[in-house]
Amino acid sequence: CPAVPGEYSLPTPPLDLQQQLQGLKHGELSDQLRTKIIRWLHMDICRYSLYPGKRNLYYEAARLLVYFYPALRDVNGTGFNSWWRQLKNRTKNQRKSLSDIQMVQAQREKYGKRRRQEEEGQSTSATSSCIRQTVPLEDQSEDTDTLAAHRLFMVREMRRSPEDRHPDRIRDAMCRTHAARRRLIEQKDSDEQQCLTVADVLSEYPALALETEIFNEFQRLTGSDVCGSLTTFVETYGRAIIHAASKRKHVRKHLLDLPAHLQDADDISSLAAAVWTALPLLLKESPTEIVHVDPLAADPAHPCVEVSGALWAPSSITVRLESFSVNVTNLNAAVALVLSLYWVYNIHYSRRLRKVFTFLENVLGLAQGSTASLLVTKLENEIGFKATK
Repeated sequence: CPAVPGEYSLPTPPLDLQQQLQGLKHGELSDQLRTKIIRWLHMDICRYSLYPGKRNLYYEAARLLVYFYPALRDVNGTGFNSWWRQLKNRTKNQRKSLSDIQMVQAQREKYGKRRRQEEEGQSTSATSSCIRQTVPLEDQSEDTDTLAAHRLFMVREMRRSPEDRHPDRIRDAMCRTHAARRRLIEQKDSDEQQCLTVADVLSEYPALALETEIFNEFQRLTGSDVCGSLTTFVETYGRAIIHAASKRKHVRKHLLDLPAHLQDADDISSLAAAVWTALPLLLKESPTEIVHVDPLAADPAHPCVEVSGALWAPSSITVRLESFSVNVTNLNAAVALVLSLYWVYNIHYSRRLRKVFTFLENVLGLAQGSTASLLVTKLENEIGFKATK
């Protein structure tokens, strides 16, 4: 391998690639062109090493790529993170066919066993909490007696008819018991405690059965208005998502029942139905994992939406989790409630919807330590979604 120069320089693209990059606008990058760019860069950095990451070549190649070709920048983050990861993944996959090379054998012997041990160690915590606390818990300095009094008040208040309740006083009691409630719910992460059910939590804090209080609890945890943010997202980016779906055959066939009146900008309910059908499919996940048109046969272990009637014009919408259920008025509120329940009850995201919820976390501006999936980043680029800080 040739020695790496003091500063890595982006090579001149092949003539056909130069022509494709000329005049390219942001959001027009196809998967085919992206693959061609990755192959070109991969061939160049591997001239220096089979392990380009050790020489910082992934980083430099990706950074210089978007510097000289701004239309290739990611909408969010550093602007080149998706390119860095895709270069790294391609090189890793290419090395799998080079097992007979001495350098590759030596690296596998040195690091392979340790990595497997680390992954096995991590697998024991695969069911850990999905909660990533973004707003510090405020201790209202409530003692045992006052906490008991607040809980008793909520129990009595929830026995009243909805029109006779005092929402402001319920919200105040929920705020004052927030820290104690989080400690109770998060006990299920301890080996010494039995996993609590939703019914167990509701027996202590029955106000958490109210849709408004679930949203309030999510806002206490994150500082985010989940329902308002997702509604705004659908109204702003819904048609861009449908346009992205129309270009993919495997997604388009699920939208054949899309009513003609969706062309009317005021038809928010049909727009929401299309978005929450298309979004999981665009991220290669299943929409039926989050929205069920047919009645569920058993109590669900993860929050989900159950719709009666046609998805485009449902007669009722219910959000369910274990034995708990609550009726909501529209699909945007239902999906917002599903996300809120994951956080409120400290439930790890369903493996079949992780990319969807990662995307929604970006919509809400929730800073996370984990890196977003490449599919999430590519979809954000395609629809022009800029995450809030």
